[in-house]
Amino acid sequence: MGFFDFLKKKKAPQATEVKTSSVNTIDTISQSKKKASIDSEINRIKKKYALLESKIATKSPICPECKTKLERMPSKKRSCPHCGSVMIVRTSPITQKKLLLTEQSFEQIEKSWKEYKYSLRWMRSLSKSYNISSPVFSKKRTELSKKFGVEPNQHDVILDIFNDLAVKMLNIIPIDYGNLSSLYFSQAMFLYENNKPFFETLQESNKMCLTRFQQHGVRKVQLMSGSESCKECLNNDGETMTINQALKEMPIPRKDCTYELEKGKPGWCRCTYVYVG
Repeated sequence: MGFFDFLKKKKAPQATEVKTSSVNTIDTISQSKKKASIDSEINRIKKKYALLESKIATKSPICPECKTKLERMPSKKRSCPHCGSVMIVRTSPITQKKLLLTEQSFEQIEKSWKEYKYSLRWMRSLSKSYNISSPVFSKKRTELSKKFGVEPNQHDVILDIFNDLAVKMLNIIPIDYGNLSSLYFSQAMFLYENNKPFFETLQESNKMCLTRFQQHGVRKVQLMSGSESCKECLNNDGETMTINQALKEMPIPRKDCTYELEKGKPGWCRCTYVYVG
């Protein structure tokens, strides 16, 4: 039986207190009992990236290289009849309008669009999972602007909100280690997708999982790998150890894991703990 199955057991101690703590945590962070709205923050992000987009691409039938007017807007990639440079045609995910780009600006705008989509996805995730609303994003952006001296990027804002959530959860008694494990896992994934160091955060997620087991009287756990896990992880599949030993050695996640969650990125260890006694 896995960690989350374990949490569903009817006789889990302090279930009522844990539920109350979770609600209080969300209320404290969002400062509202109403369903969180991030509409204004999403609109702000859209305007920000639309402005950046306008500086990189042309929205009208004008060559993005020589700036000469064209007879019509190209429907696909072609060479400019005036300067011979390649013009790339793409539809903006922000404005839904066709854009003309040079080969150089195409790489730049692709990166910008990736950041835009990535930011929106994680903002919505924080809103749905932890009731984080637009005012929270705005307040955090103001705090970081004062700290850095410049407006922070959305990655820094989201990461700092993750950190605030962890601090709030750690200050709610009794501590809900299950929620903390899930929070750290999400934060690790956020860092991983943004090509930032994630291992220690993923390790903290596993540590909270073990602490939750320990809180409920579990004495022994077993390591379990996935069917597509790397050779290093498969070698430890089924290994049993005490909770104390696992907390001391922290065998998972493995630093030498080579499983590619995304091609070309560092290994993401998918091993987990199951309790056995």
